[in-house]
Amino acid sequence: MSVSKISINFGNLSAVGENAVVNTPRSLEACQIEGVSPEDLAQKPRGAFRRLNTPDDIVELRYSFNETKRQTLLNEVKQTWEELIKPISTQEGDSPTGKTDPGNLNSTRTSLNGDPMSSDYTKMEMIHDMEQYTRKKKEIVALTQQKEMDRLQKKLRYDVMVAKRTEEHLRSSEESQKILAERERLRSLEVKKRQDEINRRREEFEQAKKLQEIEERKEATKTFRLARAASLEKLEEIEKEKVETRKRQLELYAKREKFSLELEKKRAEELKIKREKYAKIVEKDMIRRELVQRKKEGIRITLRQQSEKKRDMQQDALQRIESD
Repeated sequence: MSVSKISINFGNLSAVGENAVVNTPRSLEACQIEGVSPEDLAQKPRGAFRRLNTPDDIVELRYSFNETKRQTLLNEVKQTWEELIKPISTQEGDSPTGKTDPGNLNSTRTSLNGDPMSSDYTKMEMIHDMEQYTRKKKEIVALTQQKEMDRLQKKLRYDVMVAKRTEEHLRSSEESQKILAERERLRSLEVKKRQDEINRRREEFEQAKKLQEIEERKEATKTFRLARAASLEKLEEIEKEKVETRKRQLELYAKREKFSLELEKKRAEELKIKREKYAKIVEKDMIRRELVQRKKEGIRITLRQQSEKKRDMQQDALQRIESD
């Protein structure tokens, strides 16, 4: 497989080998932020620095100088690349191994396409996550811009230092005068180029800062509108819940009233039945008493009749005795 067909990022660049150039989206974005060409980060063989009749020590010097400079740029761009892949889902070729993680993609699709109601993921939480992501992205951009300014300053100082060391080393060789003159000319051009680059980056930084402030105001307005809409929707849900609660309370009150009426009706019927039973008992008792009274009256009449009959018999007996 050719190198151009492999997804190369800063996680697997050293493993690919010489002349390998990063080609993933986040790696190219990191290079653009740091103002570095991806080709400058490719490792070159020693033969690329060999010219006709060039001594081996000069070739080694050129190779060491280029490799030291490349490693410095590589570390700075790699830090920016690591910051870029942290807050967002990993795209194809941007994982540290250069491969896509299907689990991350599936979890990202699930979190983005899932039902907020089923996962208890409310709109207010979505807005909060959006604000956190936007704030993190802005912090990264501001940090990378500041790092870029610092990097250019450090690179300028580093180039001057390396140039001085190179001059000291070249003074001991036979071609040192020509090389020093060429290096001095190149160094002056590089210094001027770096200074112009710093000025250009500073202007871009100021413009980006103004654009960022405008974007922050727009984002704040958008967030406020979303929060207001979510608040209104929440208030509507609360009002609906109050209406439903009131409706349930009225239904419960109606059921209780109906139950109370049925209970009163049942008690009235039971009381009526008890009164009817009591009336029947009273009526039976009165009949019983009347029968007892009649029986007593009959007994008294019988006793009186017997007494009168006995008295009559006694009188008859007395009359017979007196007549005899």
